[in-house]
Amino acid sequence: MSAIQIPSELIELRQSIRDFIEREVKPVEAKYAQELRSAERGSRTSVKS
Repeated sequence: MSAIQIPSELIELRQSIRDFIEREVKPVEAKYAQELRSAERGSRTSVKS
C-alpha cells in the first residue's frame, strides 16, 4: 500500500487526458508524420548535395 492516496478524481482525469490524446491528437500526428519524415529526408538530401 502506498503512503500517498491519489484521489480518484485525479486518476479519472489522467485517464480522460489519455483518452483524448488517443482519440484527437494521435490521428492528427499520424496524418502528418509521413509528411514530416519526407521533409526531413528532403532537407538532409539537399544538405548533402
